[in-house]
Amino acid sequence: MANAKKRAADPAADASSKKTKADLLQGVNIQAIMNAEGPVVQCVLLKADGTMEQVTVDMTPQKQEVKALLGGACHFLGQYEDIEVFLMCNPDAQDDDSVPVTKQKMQPPFHGRLGEIRGDILIFRTDASGEQQDFTVDEYKSFLALDLPEWEPEEDDDDDTEADDDDEAYKKAALAYLVEEFTEENGDNEMLC
Repeated sequence: MANAKKRAADPAADASSKKTKADLLQGVNIQAIMNAEGPVVQCVLLKADGTMEQVTVDMTPQKQEVKALLGGACHFLGQYEDIEVFLMCNPDAQDDDSVPVTKQKMQPPFHGRLGEIRGDILIFRTDASGEQQDFTVDEYKSFLALDLPEWEPEEDDDDDTEADDDDEAYKKAALAYLVEEFTEENGDNEMLC
């Protein structure tokens, strides 16, 4: 989110960000993706009040169930690579002081400054081929029980970012995010053109 704030102040960075999104979508059949049936999987919803629940989520893009669970737009917060899960939150809640900071205990690196997330967090699993899989509360509790060394990534530096084109799971998750963003900005009617 720090990068998003930097880009908001820098129009040139915003333009290059949009070009990147356009490049990612080039040759992608958005209509086919939007009409595709997604799997129905178990996910973990970390509530801001410190509770957690296992939820069944239909990942079909048109249904936008993740958006409904998070109360608005969806933003990839990060991932725990070791257990193949991604974390999502509502980006609009991050600038809203009326939304409480989560009381969740998080494993590094989301335990320090990156753990200051407002609102609920959805955790879902994506396997190496990019397919969503079940992730349960019991699995998350086992992960929380691990004694991981504390660490935090260095402050964001746009010059140090590298694209990992070989990571198919990340590509599919990013594409799902872009489809969600496109639908939010253009509505479902644009897909039919």
